[in-house]
Amino acid sequence: MNNTLLEINNLKTYFDTDQGTVKAVDGISFKVDKQKTVGIVGESGSGKTVTAQSILKIMPWPGKIVEGEILFNKDDGEIVDIAKLGSKSDEIRRIRGKDIGYIFQEPMTSLSPIHKIGDQIMESILVHDKKINKKEAKNIAIELLRDVGMPNAESKVDNYTFQLSGGMRQRAMIAMALANVPKLLIADEPTTAIDVTIQAQILRLLKNLQKKYGMSILIITHDLAVVAEMADEVVVMYLGKIVEKGNVFDIFDTPSHPYTKALLKSIPKKGSGKYLETIKGMVPDPFSIPQGCEFAPRCEFAIKGVCDKKKPPVVEIKDGHFSRCFLHTEQKESKNG
Repeated sequence: MNNTLLEINNLKTYFDTDQGTVKAVDGISFKVDKQKTVGIVGESGSGKTVTAQSILKIMPWPGKIVEGEILFNKDDGEIVDIAKLGSKSDEIRRIRGKDIGYIFQEPMTSLSPIHKIGDQIMESILVHDKKINKKEAKNIAIELLRDVGMPNAESKVDNYTFQLSGGMRQRAMIAMALANVPKLLIADEPTTAIDVTIQAQILRLLKNLQKKYGMSILIITHDLAVVAEMADEVVVMYLGKIVEKGNVFDIFDTPSHPYTKALLKSIPKKGSGKYLETIKGMVPDPFSIPQGCEFAPRCEFAIKGVCDKKKPPVVEIKDGHFSRCFLHTEQKESKNG
């Protein structure tokens, strides 16, 4: 793992409920290399956010990791399996906010409305560095707010969240996530609640901060345009599983899985003059997952008697480009036959 910061192997995160077991994350594997960006994409209900929450052991109750590894490469060369750490253990508390920062989906609900944003940033600093006093922590908080492009950082540090615009709240959230210069920054839908102009600013900001601090980024989004702008590697999820993964050029230039192709077709194209294409149907109820391929009921290429009966294998299309689909095995068999 010399060049790998985070490696996830066969991760399964389940929620046991009165109605049954929800397999929110069901056997996924991928890695994040140092100073690289990995994008996780998919519709709502695909398991993207639960994947991110699993990395920091902050899944809502009754979620729990039932299998798999989350290997994190620390500075001293020690490899820590986060999956084995207790959610309230000292070990995971030392990693949260220090080694791994987290930008939550909606800053208005993630930031405290009764504490000044400066105090919230300072708290993260003081928890992880006992040598710093409050005055020094406040100066660091002001500098962080400047780094993320907050106007009048010296005065905004004493503002409450309701006194800030959506873009400013997002910047404050990013500043908090960067407070201890993490090795990995998890950005969960960082541009969802803000307008298009501010979205572009936030993405440029993340790229500049990545270069400045030498971070890795795991960005979670349903917006493929964001992934095209930010990511080196792409992981496509559907109903708790990875259906395709590869570098950003493979995914966008030569997509292999029907779900990835459908997602790409649904991107609005300027001046096309055509109606926006959609993916037929809905993501299945997690309590009644289809018997065969989970995407088969919505797939225009589904093979009757195959896709609706058996789980598809993972096929390596080419070096580093994987797809979970029967179409690849059927095509190989037809060529060989």
